[in-house]
Amino acid sequence: MSGKRALKSLLAVLFLPFPSLPEGEPLMSFVVNVVISIAAVAAVIFSAYLTSWFAHQAVKEAKKAVEEAKRQNDIARFEKQLDLSDALREFRIAISEGPDYPDYAHWNFFRAAQLSEFYFPLEISDEYGDIYNHAHETKGLAEMLPLTDERNKELKQRCNDLSEIIRSYLKRANPAPVN
Repeated sequence: MSGKRALKSLLAVLFLPFPSLPEGEPLMSFVVNVVISIAAVAAVIFSAYLTSWFAHQAVKEAKKAVEEAKRQNDIARFEKQLDLSDALREFRIAISEGPDYPDYAHWNFFRAAQLSEFYFPLEISDEYGDIYNHAHETKGLAEMLPLTDERNKELKQRCNDLSEIIRSYLKRANPAPVN
């Protein structure tokens, strides 16, 4: 076997997908076919790499989007907690005037007490409910019974006590700002 023929046989075995060189075909065209095939394989590998890189970038962006959504939810919850705390502060101001505080203050606080269970932990929302029940009872007593000086003094004291309960509650329960 001649050297040229041995080289062709070796190349044919090494590169099975490529046909063996027929007699008389230049070796150069075979090498060009091999180089083109290698380039095609390299293009496929590069394409797979790019696809995985883009997938990785998409995962990173999705994680960022999830974190931003969580942050926005925390901000929205904090804003609602502030609104409910503001309603309690306004109620405290109204009730500090005595048992004849305006009905709108009473019902605004009632609404805040009802919503508190969605935005605060259970123990805090229960305290909102307890404060409301105490205020409702005081308001009911003021409306049911005739107001004498002694009765008015007693109800005013209940309102002051309730105002102090609200003040201590607000010190403990104010929501912390979201970073």
